[in-house]
Amino acid sequence: MKSRTLTLLKSTLILYVTLLSSCSHDKAVIDKESVDINQIYKLEEPALLDDNMYLPKGTEWHYTNEKGSAVSFTLPKGYSYLMKRESDGSYYVASDPSGGSGYSCSCSKSGSCKVFYQSKVGYGCLQDGCTGSCTGTPSTPKTPDKQETIVGILNNKNDQLENLSAYSNRASLTTEGKKAFFMLPEVQKELSKNYDLLYKNSAKPDFDKIDPNNLPSTYFIGKFSLLGVEIGLLLPKEESLFRVIPGLRTMAAEPAPPACSCSGKHGGDNCKLHKDCFLGNCAYSCSGCTTCSMAMD
Repeated sequence: MKSRTLTLLKSTLILYVTLLSSCSHDKAVIDKESVDINQIYKLEEPALLDDNMYLPKGTEWHYTNEKGSAVSFTLPKGYSYLMKRESDGSYYVASDPSGGSGYSCSCSKSGSCKVFYQSKVGYGCLQDGCTGSCTGTPSTPKTPDKQETIVGILNNKNDQLENLSAYSNRASLTTEGKKAFFMLPEVQKELSKNYDLLYKNSAKPDFDKIDPNNLPSTYFIGKFSLLGVEIGLLLPKEESLFRVIPGLRTMAAEPAPPACSCSGKHGGDNCKLHKDCFLGNCAYSCSGCTTCSMAMD
């Protein structure tokens, strides 16, 4: 995961811009010698975290120490964290909405760094006596050695595969989190179950031989959602399937492959359709920037 490292000059510039912005409608939490660890803040809009994922509106957060070097998050009901165990590289979904997770800033030399939040910038680090550089990491404050890291925010109300248009509260995943998502056993099980049902009356294709960006005319990519993540499944253009699930007929008539679009500021040119395979099946998703998503026709 890409870490945010700020030099003193950049930190000073961000602080200056942030303070100017806070004089208008934007809310900033940065300009105190010490912080109130009992004060709980609530996000009024999604907030950028570590340049590549968003915390949902309604997330509560607070400082965990008076120096302000770390904060802890509590997600709104219906959301959960996708976490990475650094010790063995495994991934899991945190069942506790707070997840014990947050954002912390560390100094490469002596002194300390402070976490700041500003609505247009999100969360980041400012040098607070640090003589080196500050690095911010979305991690578990309960483990100072950062053995667990946040790689995504999931919508756990969407625990079964559904039509993509049925869920507006999307997941937000880092680049690593998008790969990790398809490694989760519960995700592989749900997608494999649906593939078995969708191909009940026909043989599954050889996924390795099919390029999602150059589909055979007899297939299309159906758009679905699982845990808030946009997913494409390779499906046959068969009348028997359309009779069982009428909505698929409309999807099959759309241009192939599905278009990917990026509404964020980072990596827009790389927002493309990618393939992840597991248990003899493959799923498709858009990745390459912070807000890379499948276009809805």
